[in-house]
Amino acid sequence: MNKNGILESERKIDHGFVLGEVAGIMKEVVDEKFGITEEQRWELLAIKKEGNGGGMKDDRIFVRNKLARALLATYDLVDCQIEAGCPKNFEDTSKSEGLIIAERGVKANIEFGNFFLSINQRFGLSDEETCKLFDEIFGNRNFFKDLTGVRLEGFPRGVLAVAKTFLHLKNSLVGGSFRMANIEEDLHCGTDLVYESADKSEIFFYDIKSGGRKVEKIEVYNVLDDEELKMIDSKFHGKVADSHLLGLKKIIDFLVIKRKLNDGVKYNAYAVMVPT
Repeated sequence: MNKNGILESERKIDHGFVLGEVAGIMKEVVDEKFGITEEQRWELLAIKKEGNGGGMKDDRIFVRNKLARALLATYDLVDCQIEAGCPKNFEDTSKSEGLIIAERGVKANIEFGNFFLSINQRFGLSDEETCKLFDEIFGNRNFFKDLTGVRLEGFPRGVLAVAKTFLHLKNSLVGGSFRMANIEEDLHCGTDLVYESADKSEIFFYDIKSGGRKVEKIEVYNVLDDEELKMIDSKFHGKVADSHLLGLKKIIDFLVIKRKLNDGVKYNAYAVMVPT
């Protein structure tokens, strides 16, 4: 069994097939035209449906299904941005429109994060292979053009931050599993990534932020340690610092509620700063 809990005898796979399937879908449904057509959307929905029943047992269908879900969620976000007047009149977005966009953004981030987590945990990809997978998707010029066309150029950095955090943590937290936070945990509890030990006795929540050039390596802070919180505050200033601390307040409040359950589970929460 390898460090990802995968039996080597069961997973003697040429990981190049994963990259090949991803490259094939990106070529099929992302072209030079802005956005995707209804025909391309139906194609993604058809790929998604391949996973119904026992389809997900097939490695090829598993990869295609996970990527189709991520692309559909992302283009739902792109469409939502366009409907809100982006890029020309985006500043006039109403509060209700803003909430819808936020929820679509969270869902897209969750689906893409889930893609990288599930592919890695199923096939035991190396860090280098995972990075190649990221480059194959977000290095696609047409896809990146669709994102930048509606001011989503920062979206890949958020996905990369999650992928890097997972790759960093998986070696020290062996035996358990990771999952993306759900929409409620993300929007209202400041949580991006969740770790659960194999026996469910430990559950850790992670608030992940792209530190840009402010950090040179991944830094993990205990959110209940006042001194560590001060270290985060010292790295950022003004609105950026306020945004980080607001997110941390959400996850701290969430952790306090979880600990009051007294259900025998050890809960903890961490803030992660990632260079992207």
